Amino acid sequence: MAYRLYHTEGFVLGGRNVGEAHRMVSLFTRELGLVRAHAKSVREERSKLRFGLQTFALTNVSLIRGKDMWRITGASVREDTYRVLKNDKRKIRLLSKISSLLSHVLYGEEQSEELYELFRISIEALVSEEFSDKELSSFEEILVLRVFHLLGYVGEDEELSPFFGRAFRRENMEYSEATKRKIIRHINEALAASKT
Repeated sequence: MAYRLYHTEGFVLGGRNVGEAHRMVSLFTRELGLVRAHAKSVREERSKLRFGLQTFALTNVSLIRGKDMWRITGASVREDTYRVLKNDKRKIRLLSKISSLLSHVLYGEEQSEELYELFRISIEALVSEEFSDKELSSFEEILVLRVFHLLGYVGEDEELSPFFGRAFRRENMEYSEATKRKIIRHINEALAASKT
């Protein structure tokens, strides 16, 4: 039986070790959505996949859909986001939280180019922009709100509509305490709904 080879861009959200040298990797991909794929012998020193599948790497990945799981046949890193951000623990912590959120709210392989693009643009902003602690907190709140809006957990809201755009806008990071409370309420309601 011939298997189709898929080539796509993806972001390594994380993974878990399997056996002595293998790893199950969670990838958020442009064309396939969330994919959990087996990377054989990836933890061995000689593995060619190792560097392309580091957690938080933006990578070009080749996948084959087997009978029971996806298998990774190739990976080349486009940007090692962890290496770029490793000296800013605040940004690494935020990246970890967002990656964990996506791993929990995305259900299987469902293409969402708009959500992928939002995530990619947000990563670019984290890499290129400087943020105060307050700005980084606002960045996180707006990003999580946008994710839940795109997934359908947060409906249209005239007051919050400026935050629903795709592009990163620094001017959106200054908002009132009342708006902040509303954003947090929507996020908490969406989190509760996503667990049911």
